[in-house]
Amino acid sequence: MTGNPSQNQAKLFTYMSDPEKRKIAFDAWEKEFGPLLANAQEGARYYDELLDYVRQSNNPEIVREFEERFVRLLPTIEEQTSIQLLNGLEEALVTKRQPVEADE
Repeated sequence: MTGNPSQNQAKLFTYMSDPEKRKIAFDAWEKEFGPLLANAQEGARYYDELLDYVRQSNNPEIVREFEERFVRLLPTIEEQTSIQLLNGLEEALVTKRQPVEADE
């Protein structure tokens, strides 16, 4: 997402230069993109794409507010590590599980 903003992007960035309108836009984005950002596997990639898009506004206030608001939606490294650990334990248990033979 590099280059100059399109006409629609320019309109959006003009709209977002007003703090109250920016809040409305970011509320909508949070609803739309929040679940994607919270994804432990892909969240950072989606965040970076949105941040690149917002940076095209060339408005430091919009970028700063985006970063402050949306970075908190990303899973923390601790959460990611816990999820990976649990997935690894689950996989180990499933592969080690052996059928129980009934005594006759």
